[in-house]
Parts: sequence; structure tokens; C-alpha cells
Amino acid sequence: MKLSQAKLQQLDTGVKVYKERLIMAQHIDFKILKYIDKFEKIHHKEIIKKFPLKKYATTQRLKNLKKEGYVTEDYIERDYDNETGCLDLIESEMYSITEDGKIAFKDFFKQRLDIKINDVIRSLFFPIIVSIITSIITSFLFNSFIYLS
Repeated sequence: MKLSQAKLQQLDTGVKVYKERLIMAQHIDFKILKYIDKFEKIHHKEIIKKFPLKKYATTQRLKNLKKEGYVTEDYIERDYDNETGCLDLIESEMYSITEDGKIAFKDFFKQRLDIKINDVIRSLFFPIIVSIITSIITSFLFNSFIYLS
């Protein structure tokens, strides 16, 4: 099955949009990690003040970060259950970052810095180098032409 050029371009655009959304989602997750890292422990409500639910879906992001092992949530012992012989634990909604979380967000921001540095090199230094080489070649050709005349 052959796809038309327009269909291929549409698929390519869709993939680019998906990647941009994924990068943006990761960026927000790592911003949340960085914010949590500022505190030894921070309450869920404080995180939501900084990252509102409607805009960032913060509760789901925290669940995902917890599932990935980047944050932990403390538990509070309520009562000892005589029937089951277990402690009744409830979530305290106090979050702290794990060592894996610290490593992950530092790696993420270092990677972003490396990308920015590469962009600066490509957009600034390469054009300067190309213009210098072009000037040298032009000067050499111009002087050769004058010498031959």
C-alpha cells in the first residue's frame, strides 16, 4: 500500500506533535520533581498550589512519579486492626523525592542544557566559521584573478 505525499507529511506532522507533547509532559514532571526536591517533605496541597490540577493534572503526575519510583509518599499509622493483625496505614499526602528521582531530574536538565549548548553552537558558531572560510576563499580567488590579469 502506497501512501500519498500529503498523507506521509500529515503522519510526519502528527509524530512531531506527539513527540513535542511527550517532551512537554516530561518537562512538567521533572519541574515537579525539582520543586519537591527543594523540600525534605512537602504536602500534596503545596504541590498543587504550585502546579494547579486543571492545568497540569498534578495528582496523576504524582501517581506516575510514585509508580516510577521517583517520589515516595509517607504513611500514617492509624490503628492496629485486631481482626487482621495488621497496622491500618493511610497515606499522609506528604511527598519526598527518592535518590532515583534526584538522578532522573538532574540527568533530564543536564540533557536539556546540552541540547541548548549544541543549538547555540549550530546557530552561532557554524555560520561564523562558514563566513570566515567564505571570506578567505573569496579573498584568495580575488587576489588570484588580479594576479592573472
